[in-house]
Amino acid sequence: MDNKSKAESRMWVVYGAHIFAWSCYLYMLHFLNPFPRRISLWVQLSFIAFVAYSVVGGFVVRRKYLALASATAATDSPGALRRWQVGNFIGFGVATTLALVGFALRILGSTWPVPAALFGAALAFLLLWRPRPL
Repeated sequence: MDNKSKAESRMWVVYGAHIFAWSCYLYMLHFLNPFPRRISLWVQLSFIAFVAYSVVGGFVVRRKYLALASATAATDSPGALRRWQVGNFIGFGVATTLALVGFALRILGSTWPVPAALFGAALAFLLLWRPRPL
């Protein structure tokens, strides 16, 4: 098994771990069942602004690393693999961050619409940003 196929296998394992983490956040919310409280609109807006910044920043940086990896794949295989891994890690991390922010909002007492939208967006980004072959 060459380095490229090993890296792709490891990336799929990491991807599965992020999907598992997403489902664990939902399970913990179901298990804890936090009591809804009234939290400030500014708190929710600041969390949503953080999420928007994370998604945009993650998209730009992920695209940069994946473009560099594909551009240098023929000449610099180890460097291209590292860039490909970093690009995928950034995408998975940003998507999981959305679920974590949804989890935090629900623990703080937000009602389900905003955290559910964040969990849905996290799953959508995890599915869109799955590992692609180098």
